[in-house]
Amino acid sequence: SIEQTTNLWLIGVFFKYAANCRADNLYIKKAGRHPFHTYWSRNIELKNSEFDDVWDHGGGGAGYISWEATWDSLMENVKTRNMRHAPSVQWASSGNVIRKSTFENSDAHWHAGWTNQNLFEQCVINSAQGSGSYGYGMWSSFPGDGGKGPNGPRNVVYNCTVTSPLGSVYLGGMTENWLILYNVFDSGKGPGILLQNQCFDTIIRGNVFKIKNPNSPAVMIRDPDCTGTEVIDNVMIGGSALWAGLIPPAVFGAANRKVPYGTPVEQVRPKVPVPSIYEWQMRKRGKTLRD
Repeated sequence: SIEQTTNLWLIGVFFKYAANCRADNLYIKKAGRHPFHTYWSRNIELKNSEFDDVWDHGGGGAGYISWEATWDSLMENVKTRNMRHAPSVQWASSGNVIRKSTFENSDAHWHAGWTNQNLFEQCVINSAQGSGSYGYGMWSSFPGDGGKGPNGPRNVVYNCTVTSPLGSVYLGGMTENWLILYNVFDSGKGPGILLQNQCFDTIIRGNVFKIKNPNSPAVMIRDPDCTGTEVIDNVMIGGSALWAGLIPPAVFGAANRKVPYGTPVEQVRPKVPVPSIYEWQMRKRGKTLRD
C-alpha cells in the first residue's frame, strides 16, 4: 500500500524502459500525478490492484491509468476511482489487453499517437466529468489535435459495460477497422457511437444501446468519409434511430431493432459468442485452425 499525503506531482509506481515486469496486489491512494504508469516498456503485467483518486485532476498529463509507449502488456482485475482517464493507451501502444476491471468516475481513452490493436474486454466503465474526464464513456483523439493526433487500426472493445453522461463512444477520426462487439452502452445526452473524420470500416455488432435522449441515435455517422461502417445485430433501447448522419452504413443488418425506453437491459443483453477474446486466444496458442 502507498498513500501520498502531500500534493506533489509524483507517480506511485512507474515502469520506464522495462520488460517482463509485474505489479500485483497494489493499493495506491491519492497519488500526485499517476498511481501507475508505464513508458517505453513491453510485457508488463498489472493485476489485482486498486487505485483510489489523485491529487491532480487539472490539465493534461495527470490522473491516468495508462499504457504509454507500451506493448504486449496485460491489465487485469484492476479497480480505479476518480481518475481523469482510465483505462488509457497512448503513443503507439499496441498489443495490450485491459480486461475484467472496473473504472469509476473516469473515461476510457485511446489518448494519443496511433495506438493500435489493443483489446478492452469485460470492463465496467462508469464515466463522469467531476474528476476531469470529458464526459464520454470512451474517447479517441482526433487528427486536428496537434498535441495528440489520430489513432491507428483495429482496436477492439468487447463485452464491456459503459455508462456516460454524454455519448458512449467518441471516435475522433482516421480510425480503421475498429471492432465494437457485444457491449452494453448507456448514453446520457449523446449518441451511442459517434464516427467522424475518416473513421472507416468500423464493425459495430451485437451491442445494446440504451439512449436516454430521444433525439440521439445509436450510431451517428457525422461525415461522409466514414465509409464501410457495418451495423449488425444491435438492439437500441429508447433514442431516435439506429443510425443517423450524412452517409448510411455500408452494411445494415436486418436483425437490428429498436425497443421502448424502459426495457430492462437484461431482456436484450448481448449474446456473446465467447466471454473473453483473450482467454480464447490463450487456449488456442500453438494450435492450427484444424485443431
